[in-house]
Amino acid sequence: MEQPEPSLRRQRVAERRAAIRTTALHLFERHGFARVTVEEIARQAGVSHQTVFRHFATKEDLVLSLADTANDRFVERVAELGASAPVFQTLATALTDALTETLGQADGTQIRIVQEQVAAVDSIRARAVLREGERQAELVELLVAREDFGPARRDEAVLVVAVFGAASVVAQQRWRAAGARTDDLAQAYVDVLTELPVVLRRAMPGPVRPWGPPRP
Repeated sequence: MEQPEPSLRRQRVAERRAAIRTTALHLFERHGFARVTVEEIARQAGVSHQTVFRHFATKEDLVLSLADTANDRFVERVAELGASAPVFQTLATALTDALTETLGQADGTQIRIVQEQVAAVDSIRARAVLREGERQAELVELLVAREDFGPARRDEAVLVVAVFGAASVVAQQRWRAAGARTDDLAQAYVDVLTELPVVLRRAMPGPVRPWGPPRP
């Protein structure tokens, strides 16, 4: 029997993986993360529980796989863009590109469910925080490697990545509050990042006074 072409096999694997994830997310939303078993996910998805484990090592991985895909592509895109633009512009472009690609694999409902499960379930949130820390460390190294940064500006790179992460949180909150329409997520990031320079100027319009008691 002739074997499927490699690209066709990859497509089938990706489709099965997406079907399992979609089924799991809707079950988690309907019944709660703790109450849903891998066996129930497999039954609803029409696969064996071994197949589920082949694609996702844990239930937490099922929830976070979509975010992992987007974040991995984000970091890859930052590396691809290099120092072709100012750093915040590079990060914004890389993120919106990654989101656009990821949103082609899922709808707004799935992304909303992921964010809600991260907020509600301690084990998912702990893993998400760990992965976010790893991603931020990768981004810092990419910024330090830029010609306009360098190792001497590592602290500045850490600060830039942290500020960008905070802006991302605000963008996600706005997106959920507005109804979690799929095509609005990337725009929510663009809006917040566009506002960021103005917000920073308002928050600190003048130089910071030195810390300590007044000098005589």
